[in-house]
Amino acid sequence: MNRKSKTILIKALVICTLMSIVFFVYQKNRTIHIEFGLFAGSNWNVPISECYKIYDEAIREFEKEYPNIKVTYRSGALREDYSEWVAQKILNGNEPDVFIVPEEDFNTFSSIGMLEDLNAYIEKDHEFELDAFYDKALEAGMYDDKRYSVPMEIVPSLMCVNVTLLNKEGIVLPENDWTWGEFYKICKDVTKDTDGDHIIDQFGVYGYQWDQAFYSNGQVLFDEKGKTLQFMDAAMVETIDLVKNLNQLNLGVKVTAKDFDTGKVAFRPFTLAEYRAYRDYPYSIKKYSAFQWKYVSFPKGPGGENIAESTPLLIGMSSRTKEGKAAWEFIKYLTYNVETQLNVWDYTNGMPANKRAVEKIFERQKTGVAGVLDYEMLSNLIEDSVISLRFKKYNQIKEVIDQIIYLGIIEEKNAGQLVRDIKREVNKQLLE
Repeated sequence: MNRKSKTILIKALVICTLMSIVFFVYQKNRTIHIEFGLFAGSNWNVPISECYKIYDEAIREFEKEYPNIKVTYRSGALREDYSEWVAQKILNGNEPDVFIVPEEDFNTFSSIGMLEDLNAYIEKDHEFELDAFYDKALEAGMYDDKRYSVPMEIVPSLMCVNVTLLNKEGIVLPENDWTWGEFYKICKDVTKDTDGDHIIDQFGVYGYQWDQAFYSNGQVLFDEKGKTLQFMDAAMVETIDLVKNLNQLNLGVKVTAKDFDTGKVAFRPFTLAEYRAYRDYPYSIKKYSAFQWKYVSFPKGPGGENIAESTPLLIGMSSRTKEGKAAWEFIKYLTYNVETQLNVWDYTNGMPANKRAVEKIFERQKTGVAGVLDYEMLSNLIEDSVISLRFKKYNQIKEVIDQIIYLGIIEEKNAGQLVRDIKREVNKQLLE
C-alpha cells in the first residue's frame, strides 16, 4: 500500500469513527416516544376511583429516570371494549408499543406473532430476575415455551365465611384443608327457616359456581392451546352432583347477594380484589357491616386440593415496535420496580405479581386489610392456584356449559347425561 492509499484509508477511518460517535450521541440524546395501551376502570370489576393514577405516577417517575423516553397513553376504552380496541389497532398497523394484553387474546396474539418474545430482553438484562414473581403469574405469560408477557398484577379467589352466623349456629370455622363433605354439611346445618313462616331464609352458600368446584377437584377444561377438552368424566359428574346437592338444600328459594349482605348466608366466593374493596372504607359502610367475616381456602373435592382460580394482568410488547429497548425498560418499570408494584396494592385493589413488593406490603402494614390477610396463606393460594386458559371462544363456551349444568339441575337430569351433553356441545363449538 502506497502513502497516498494509507492517507485515504486513515481519513476514511477517522470519518467513520466520527460518524459513529455522532450517531451514538444522537441515539443517546434523541427523544424516544412509546405508546402504552390500557383500558379505563378496573380489571377486577370492583369500584376504583382513579383508574389511571397508578400509570400516571409510574410514567412520571419513569420519565425522571429516563428523560429521553416519553410515554403516552390513550384513555377511554372500557375493559369490556378493550379487546376489540386492541384488535382494531393491530389491524390498522398502529398498535401501542406496550400494552395490557387482554387475557382472552393472549394465545391468539402470541400464536400469530403480534407479541414480542421477551426472553432475549430478559436474558440480557442482569437487573431483572424472574424469581421475583409468583410462578403462577409467570406461567400465564408463556406460549410455546416463549415468554410473551410479564405479569403486573394477580388476583386469587377466596372463600369468605360469615363468622357471626357460624358462631350463632355453634359451628366450628373450617380449616384451610377442609373438604367438599365438610362444606356440604355446614351448608346443610345452617340452611333453615328462622322465622317460622315455612320458607327457607338462612342459607349455606351464595355464588358458588360449578367451575370453582371443578378446579378444586383437580380438573382443567382445556389443553394448553384451548383446542381440546381435557377433564375426566367422573370428576365432572362429582362436580355437578355437589352443585346439585347444594342447590337442593334451598328447596327452590333463590339465594341473592342481598341475603349475604344482610348476614343470612354462611359462605360466598370472592376474588381478592372484591374482598379488599368491600372491606375498605367507604364500601364497608355500605356492605357487609352487620356481621364479622373472614376468608379461607376453597374446599377440596375427592380428586383435588384446596385451590381456586387466580387471574393475572399481563403486560406485553408489540412485535412491530421500533423502540424495543425503551419498551422493555417501561415494562420492567411497571412490573419489577417495587414502588410501582406497591402502588398496585394501594390504587387497584389487585395484588402485585412481584413477591418482593408483597413482602414489603405486609411488613409496612400490620393493620387494615394487610393485617387481616395472612401473607403465607395468600402466597400459597396463588402458587397452588389454577390459571384458567382464556381464548376467544372461552366465554361463549363457558356460557354453554353453565346453561347445560344449571338447566339440567332444574330439570333433574342425570349428571352423567349432562357430561355427555357438555362434551357434545363444546366440541361442536370448538370445531366452528
